[in-house]
Amino acid sequence: MQASDRQDIHSYYPNKLLASCFSNKIDNKLQKSLKGRLNNLIGKFAEYQLATDIRTRKKFSLSVYFSGIKDTKKLNITDVSMRIKFQRSDGKELEIDIKAESDCKRIVLIEVKKWKTKVGVQVIRDFWEKVEEYSRQNKNKKILPAFLSVGGFSTHAKKLCEDRQIGMAERIAYL
Repeated sequence: MQASDRQDIHSYYPNKLLASCFSNKIDNKLQKSLKGRLNNLIGKFAEYQLATDIRTRKKFSLSVYFSGIKDTKKLNITDVSMRIKFQRSDGKELEIDIKAESDCKRIVLIEVKKWKTKVGVQVIRDFWEKVEEYSRQNKNKKILPAFLSVGGFSTHAKKLCEDRQIGMAERIAYL
């Protein structure tokens, strides 16, 4: 290899357009990843806000937060937990976003979705499966299910919530 060839190699720079496209692809992947992480944190923060507010209230009806609640008896919350994991009999792991226990053996189970889109029927069915399984495992407790969907509910999802007596809320306006 001649000296002039080495100089050509050292002075060669990749096509700027190619480098720019490659950089944009990396930037787009990174941006999508960061956006996903941010959305996850926003959802967790919504759960945290609701759980914290529930902890601070004394003797309240669940209708303070959710519409469609048939049980109007006041709650005296003694314990609030987030991200409760439990298993079905077949070993599948399930998770409830917020669990609030009252001193009168009632447990509020809350699912939180902070999506831009409306929650559909399948998401409500999935939540209802968790509620039923939790109820089977806690037969001596009355379970009060509730769902916070910041993006709203589809018409069919609302109907399903009403049929199953799942409390509904579309915003965190009570904080």
